[in-house]
Amino acid sequence: MKKLKVLWFSNTPGLANEYLNKNDSLKTGSWMNLINEKMAELVDLHIIFPGKTNINFAYKNTKYYQIKMHNRNLLQKFRNRIIPLRLDINFIKSKCLKIIKELKPDIIHVFGTELPWGIIQDYVNIPVVISIQGNLTAYVPFYFRGISTIDIIRYSNFRIKKKIYLGFRRFVNNSFIEKKILLRSKYIIGRTDWDRRITRVLAPNSEYYSNEETLRKIFYSEQWKIPNSTTINLFTVTGRVTYKGFETVVKTAILLDKMNLNFKWHIAGLEKYNGIVQILSKKIGLSDNIKFEGIIDEKAIIDLLKISHIYIMPSHIENGSIVLSEAMITGIPVITTLAGGTSSRLQDGKEGLMIQPGDPYSLAGSIIETMNKYNNAIKMGKLARQKALKRHNTDTIRNQLLGIYKQVIINNK
Repeated sequence: MKKLKVLWFSNTPGLANEYLNKNDSLKTGSWMNLINEKMAELVDLHIIFPGKTNINFAYKNTKYYQIKMHNRNLLQKFRNRIIPLRLDINFIKSKCLKIIKELKPDIIHVFGTELPWGIIQDYVNIPVVISIQGNLTAYVPFYFRGISTIDIIRYSNFRIKKKIYLGFRRFVNNSFIEKKILLRSKYIIGRTDWDRRITRVLAPNSEYYSNEETLRKIFYSEQWKIPNSTTINLFTVTGRVTYKGFETVVKTAILLDKMNLNFKWHIAGLEKYNGIVQILSKKIGLSDNIKFEGIIDEKAIIDLLKISHIYIMPSHIENGSIVLSEAMITGIPVITTLAGGTSSRLQDGKEGLMIQPGDPYSLAGSIIETMNKYNNAIKMGKLARQKALKRHNTDTIRNQLLGIYKQVIINNK
C-alpha cells in the first residue's frame, strides 16, 4: 500500500538536529524528535524548517529542507520592528511553493503559528492542518505581567531596555500574522481546553482535533526517587522572557529566607547576567539560595530533577507546557500556576498543587505544605506520572495523528 505523503512546516528541525549539530549536545534534544521518528515509520515524511543556509538532505527515513530566512537590510529590519510584518508572498512562492509542486504531498501540517508558515494555505489546494503550540495573540496581554514597563525603565540600562522592547515588538508583529493565519484556517490540532477555546474565536471556521505532543525520549525511561538531602531542592526551567514568572520565584525565595528554610532553588534556562535577572536584582534583591544553572540539555535537566524535592512552574501564561509534562512523567511532586492550558495537564490536589500566577505567598505556602505532607506529595507525583505516561504515549499520539490526517483529507474533498 502506498504511504501517505506528508509535508511538515516546523520552527525546529526535529531529528535533523542530530544531523546538523552532531557535536553540540544542547541542540540535539527536541520534543519533535520522537514524533518525527514515529511518523516516519508510517508515512512518507518531509520537513521544511528555517536555518542559516538552503540545504536538502535525507536522514532517518525523513527528507529535510532547510530554508534560509530573509536577508533584510537595516531599513527593512527597523521597519519590521515598528510596524506589523507583511505576509511575504514572494518568500512563499519562491521557496516553499517550489518544494510543494515537486513533492505533491497529500497533506501539509504546520507546527505552530509563531512563524508565517501558515500562509501557505492561501496558495495551495492541498489540505493544511495547523497545530497550536503557543499563541502569541493570547500571550500579548501577559507579556509585562511579571515585570512592568515602569520597572524596566527604572531598573535597566539602555541595552536591556532595547532588547526587551524589540523582543516585545517582534512578538506583537508576529501576532498580527498569527491572527490572519488562524482566521483562514480550516483544520486545527490542539491539546488543551485553553487552545480549543481560543481557536473557536481566532479560527471560527475551523474544525478542531485533539492530539497530544510527544516528549523528549529520555524522560520516558527516567523515574524520580526521593532525594537523600537535608536541603530542600526546588527546580524550575524558565525562559528569557518577562511572562515566565521569574519575579515570583525571586519574591518567594525571599519569603522562604525569612522563614529560615534550608533550601536551594535551581533555575535552568536563565543566566544571572540576563536583563530580567538584573532588573529584579536591583528592584527586589536576589536570595543567595537561588542557583542559576544556565542553558542546559535534557540530560542535565534529568540530573537536577533527580536531586530535587519539588518541580515548580511559575509562568503567567502557558499552553500545555512540555517541561511541566516532562517533570510529571518522572513522578516528582509538582507545583504549577493555573495559567492557560495547565489545568488540562493536572488536577489540583490530586496530581499536584496549582496556585494563581504572580502570588509568592501562595507559592511559598504551597512549598511548605508540600514538604510538611511529603508522603501525600509523593502519591500525587505517582498519579501525575501515570497520567503523563498515558497522555504522552508515543504510539497513541502517532496513530491519532495519522487518523487526523486521513479524516482531514476526506473532509477536504
